[in-house]
Parts: sequence; structure tokens; C-alpha cells
Amino acid sequence: MRNGSTGLFGANFLFGHDRTGNFSTLRSLGARYGFRAEKIDPVRYKEFVVSSTRIRRLVTEGRVDEVGALLGRHYSVDGTVVHGQHRGRGLGFATANLCTENELIPPHGVYVTTATLNGVAYPAVTNIGKRPTFETVEETVIETHVLDFDKDLYGARMNLGFVQRLRDEKRFDNIEALKTQIEMDRGQARSLFARMGL
Repeated sequence: MRNGSTGLFGANFLFGHDRTGNFSTLRSLGARYGFRAEKIDPVRYKEFVVSSTRIRRLVTEGRVDEVGALLGRHYSVDGTVVHGQHRGRGLGFATANLCTENELIPPHGVYVTTATLNGVAYPAVTNIGKRPTFETVEETVIETHVLDFDKDLYGARMNLGFVQRLRDEKRFDNIEALKTQIEMDRGQARSLFARMGL
């Protein structure tokens, strides 16, 4: 910090070697080196304190709508659209397969999402999982169907904002049952986006 400046810190702020410095240490250093350290109260949501630990836990539980309430925005991951098996297009629901470096991904399931491309957010539905109707793959796949969108996205950068979890990923007995469920998922997403005004 610069001389004469003021910094805002939470009560649990730790720094330095082995995280041994705390707010009291920082305040003492400020008196010596000419800056001010101010303590801010924790942010509360309903009856609990908002923390990165709580947010991470909610993401891993798939409770993305609650995460959005705590963050003040949708939890999101960034990535590049890559080639997949092209099965979605064959079913009439083209998907963009996202390759992401984000380590914190919501659990397997189907989510209402926003797909942001070149600064424009589009309504979408995203499946995270292993495509059990077709095969059992080792790696988790992130497949996004952008509603009412039919452009080539290969190589594009995409930001996925997770709005709400719809359901668990599941294996369907046949392709027609899968297509029926996808239509239901799309309908739920459209209803939610209509309420949101997107």
C-alpha cells in the first residue's frame, strides 16, 4: 500500500509467511509506514456470512441459483468451443462442447445457463456429464445448446453463466425419450428466461 492510502480488510484477513499476519498486524504496520487499515463487517445473506468456502461448497452441490444470490451474478466458467461427436445436431439440438480450464465445475446434471459470445448473452441449456444414453466416457463433457442460435462456434470463446439446475443427468432407454426430455428442458429454460426478461 502507498503512503497515505487506506485499505479495507475483512476480520479474517491473513497474510505473510504461513499466513501469520492478521488485521492487528496490518494496523500496526500501517501506523509505522503511513497507511490506514480499516476493518469491514462480513457480508451476510439471510442468516449466514458469505464466504468463498460457502460459495465453493454450493457450486459443488449444484446449487447454482444460491451461488448467484451470494455473488450478485451467475457463477460462470470460460472456455473454448471444440468439436464433439456431433450427436446433438443429429438429434435436432446442436450443442457447443466447451473445453474449460476452470477447476470448479458444477456436478453432473442439466442446467439453465447463459452463453455469452462476443459480449452478448444468449439463453441456453447445458448438460454436464458423461452422455450415458450414448456411451460411458471417462472425462466429463460440458455441452451447451444455445436456444434459437444456429451459427458455427468452433474455436469461439464462450462464458457460461449457471442460472439454475434443472435435473440430474440420466440414461434414457431410447433416442425418442431423450429428445422428449430435451424439449422439456428447453421449455423450462424458456419459461425461466421469460420471467427474467432475457
